[in-house]
Amino acid sequence: MSQRYFIPRAGRYVSVTAEEFAAHQAAHPPPPPPPQPRGLGDLVAFIAEPIARASDALLGTHLVGCNSCAERRAALNNLVPKL
Repeated sequence: MSQRYFIPRAGRYVSVTAEEFAAHQAAHPPPPPPPQPRGLGDLVAFIAEPIARASDALLGTHLVGCNSCAERRAALNNLVPKL
């Protein structure tokens, strides 16, 4: 029995040949996994960044991408490098 392959096409999955499936996989590689937190600074940033984005949108602040946050993140990563 031959292997069956399915790819999304026009909002539904259709059966295709192995060659069509390989071409589809080559054209649409899977996204890379999200980076894992390395230290305490990365963990704090992972939690604080969505809050900062919401604050920027609602209150008009400019917290996302500030240099103080990057410095604090590096300092905390140096203090506690592995979690």
